[in-house]
Amino acid sequence: MTDGAHVVVGGGPAALAAADSLGRAGAAVRLHLPDRGIGAGFRPLTIEGRHLPLGFRVLELVVDQDHPRTPPPWSEYEPSVHGHRNWLGLLEDWFRELVGDELRELSRPEMVLDGRRGPDIYYCVDPVNAVAIATPADIGTIAREASKAADELGAAGPFDLPEAEHWNLDFDAVSRRTHGQRFHELFIEGPARKVTSDGIRDVSLALRRKPWMPLFWPSTLAEAFSGATPRWRPTHRRFHDCGRTNVVDELLSRLEASSDVTIVRSGPLLRVRRSGDHTSLRFADGTEVSATQPILAVSAEELFDAAGAEYRPERHRVVVAWVEADEADVVSTTDCLMPVDGDDPVFRISTGGRPAEGAVLFTVELSHVVDAGAAGSVALDGLERLGLIRPGTGRLLHAVAGPGPQRPTRTTHRQWRHAASRFRERELRAWVLGGAGTFGADSLNEQIAQGLWAAELSHQGAAPPANHEVAAI
Repeated sequence: MTDGAHVVVGGGPAALAAADSLGRAGAAVRLHLPDRGIGAGFRPLTIEGRHLPLGFRVLELVVDQDHPRTPPPWSEYEPSVHGHRNWLGLLEDWFRELVGDELRELSRPEMVLDGRRGPDIYYCVDPVNAVAIATPADIGTIAREASKAADELGAAGPFDLPEAEHWNLDFDAVSRRTHGQRFHELFIEGPARKVTSDGIRDVSLALRRKPWMPLFWPSTLAEAFSGATPRWRPTHRRFHDCGRTNVVDELLSRLEASSDVTIVRSGPLLRVRRSGDHTSLRFADGTEVSATQPILAVSAEELFDAAGAEYRPERHRVVVAWVEADEADVVSTTDCLMPVDGDDPVFRISTGGRPAEGAVLFTVELSHVVDAGAAGSVALDGLERLGLIRPGTGRLLHAVAGPGPQRPTRTTHRQWRHAASRFRERELRAWVLGGAGTFGADSLNEQIAQGLWAAELSHQGAAPPANHEVAAI
């Protein structure tokens, strides 16, 4: 430690949650923040007083009845893509304590295909909803193909395999075999092509939720499209957001007000080395720190580079536009709407953020092929064409295009494993959180869980695990 303080490095939710938890427990904390990029994509843009969300950001605080509302001790937690699931009750209480009544349950997400609109299948993971927007011909084809898949693969299909095996399976190939070709073309491949030209080819099955493409039981799909009542379907999935407030800003405000937390704007981490029982850190502003078991919650690229293990993952291209319309000009609204048609340039539309008084703010995520200069007009056209606003009434506030999240492919994973292996050779005595510790563990839920976990065990004096990469991968 430095001056007896716990050292926390990073500006994402995991770092902020760890520093906040330690400070609230009465521990002295030195939080080293970057000079830009605080929030790691979970903090909205602020333009002319509006808060513009960087896409549809939701919290899964109730998934199904198998996850306890009374959590196990943090000593049983293991970081992974879904490691937070048994702590959902604790996370719900944590978010509610942070943002109060702003924590709200969202309406059911929706999807639309050829003008037919209904409840979605992507977030609720319920394929029964797809029947209502499919044509009679497609319903018959999907029923036959899914029935054949269920006969060949069993009722649960790949879900009967150990989850560890999912990491080495190609989602595209598994989806075609499990769902049948027609369902895959309509509901999986079409939307996925808007994220990347390769769709979900080479995407690891374990990371299928990264582009928000689910995998369904073949028996549930076959029964639903055959007109039967599925023997199993998910019914407990619900979603929340933090309303007009923001988790990152709320945490920063609480940290700035804490007498136990010292915030240092050090810029990026440039070097990390082991020095005896300590970890030596050097930052862009020249600050050097020698710390015992620091909490390092920076990106995999930054941390691996600082340790001399270069990592340059391929990233999605994202295109987002924000449109505001007066409430009187909004024809229809929804918390989330996904156009299924692969040729529709709109990937996803959501509402939220902080618009002007009496207005609704639409965040329109577009296909990766949309030109940056055309993003605004494509978003406005989409809102009108899909029947959300009256023609000519939308006001474009802002649009951006550029690199986004790393692609959740097996190729990227292999690159990560190579860099992570070199990083582990440094034998640092540190808590490593987020994507540098576990590939793909970057959801808001998982980041908060990791921050709370590291803070709790660090405060107890526990040593960080030597390697908390998911053992299966």
